[in-house]
Amino acid sequence: MTKFAEKTISYLVELGSVSEDEKDICEYGFLLIASLAINLLVTVAIGFAFAIPLEMLAMFIPFAALRAVSGGYHAKSFGGCVAVSAVSIAGAIAAIRFTPETARFLIAVGLSAFTLATVFTLAPLRNINRPFDGAEMRKFRKLSRITVIGAIAVSQVLFLTRVPLYGFSISTGIALSGAATLVAALRERGGEHDEEEV
Repeated sequence: MTKFAEKTISYLVELGSVSEDEKDICEYGFLLIASLAINLLVTVAIGFAFAIPLEMLAMFIPFAALRAVSGGYHAKSFGGCVAVSAVSIAGAIAAIRFTPETARFLIAVGLSAFTLATVFTLAPLRNINRPFDGAEMRKFRKLSRITVIGAIAVSQVLFLTRVPLYGFSISTGIALSGAATLVAALRERGGEHDEEEV
C-alpha cells in the first residue's frame, strides 16, 4: 500500500495538483485514510459475523478517535497493520459479544481506568511520521485527554440509561486504543521504534 500511495501522490505532483513540498504529508494522509477505511471494513465484517453491527460501531468510533490523537503501536508494514488491527478488533468484538451482562459494568470501569491512566501518562506518542514540537505535543495531549474523558462519560451515561451493551462497547474501544498506546510506549522503552506509521 505504501508503494501505491507513493505512486498515486507522485502522479498528483506531476499533474500539479500537489506541490513537491506537500508530497510527504499527502502520502501520510493517503495511508491513514486507507488504513482507517480497511479497519472500518474489517470491523463491519466482524460485527456482522457476530450479529452486533451497531455495537461494533460504538466500539470503533471512539477507538479510531482516540487512536488518531494519542498514537500507539504501528506495524512495520501496511499488511502487518491490517493483520494486527483485524485480530485486535476481532478480540474486542468477541469480548463485547460474550462478556456476561452482569460483569459488563465492572469490566467497563476497569477498562476505563486503564485507558485513562495510559492516556494521561503516555499520550501522545511520537513516531517517525509524527515528530511533535512543544506546541503540537501540548495540543495532542489535551485532545487525547478530552477524547478519553468524553468517551468514558458517554459510556457511563449509557450504563445509567440502561443501554449497557453500547456503554461496554465504547469502553472496549477506548481500551483497545489505550493498549496500542501502551504497547508502543513499551516497545520504545525497549529500544524498538516504529519505522512506519500506517
